[in-house]
Amino acid sequence: MTSETSESLDMVSFGEVFKGVLQQRGAESMPVAVKMTKKTISEYLQQSFMKEMTIMSQMMHPNIVRLYGIVSEDVPSPWIVLEYMEHGDLKSFLTKNERSVQQMVKYMVDVAMGMHYISERGLVHRDLAARNVLVGANEICKVADFGLLRAIPRDLSVYTASHSIPSPIRWMPPESIIDRAFSAASDVWSFGVLVWEMFNPTKLPFEKYDNMAVVSNVNEGASATHPKRSPLYCGQDNEGLLAQEPQQTTILPAHIYPPLHKNFLLNVVLSIERDVYTFTRCT
Repeated sequence: MTSETSESLDMVSFGEVFKGVLQQRGAESMPVAVKMTKKTISEYLQQSFMKEMTIMSQMMHPNIVRLYGIVSEDVPSPWIVLEYMEHGDLKSFLTKNERSVQQMVKYMVDVAMGMHYISERGLVHRDLAARNVLVGANEICKVADFGLLRAIPRDLSVYTASHSIPSPIRWMPPESIIDRAFSAASDVWSFGVLVWEMFNPTKLPFEKYDNMAVVSNVNEGASATHPKRSPLYCGQDNEGLLAQEPQQTTILPAHIYPPLHKNFLLNVVLSIERDVYTFTRCT
């Protein structure tokens, strides 16, 4: 593999991402993304990195970023060779490019299909956000960044984190914040916040609050009566997307897919025009 440019595509917790060219015998060269890990990273990040690579090597889905391989010889630290997504992350892409509602629906379905694949394998992503969805050729969206992904124990429906780590508080539901409990239901919550991000790409969820205030707002909202102006108001056709109790939340995309073409999308657009910042799951 040769490097095509020294321009960094992105910064990650354990290194940088560059664009490169993968040259294979008997095949045409193709562009790839190369994660170059730092020489000095914490033991936790090393373990997280290896788990991410192991899981990614087993995934094969059109809406999941593909891992091509790892380069460990003749390099100071491992290089991770990934599918190159020419338009970068979804948040940055939508910040620079305005898209129609119809095209946004297509992005949502892409993400939902990728997340359904993850859920069906007993995994929980735990870090689904617009920054972790990449946009490739023909504007196909693929789920990426599996550093926090974990397997749910086979005899349980929830993965409980054993210790606190830096977490994406603004994308997490009450049970994850309070009890460190993660499941398909918590990923659905994050999907709801991601949809809000798509219509507000220049904004941060709860941008008026610091993380402690966000925790209070989410926890209070989880036990409140929610108005129809909620950013992801769940009408009759889409109950379950942001259900107040995790057990009532529908796994992607069986329930989410049809409402994307009905009241779900209309309600999202209307609520965003009102600039509402209530992140709750409707009953």
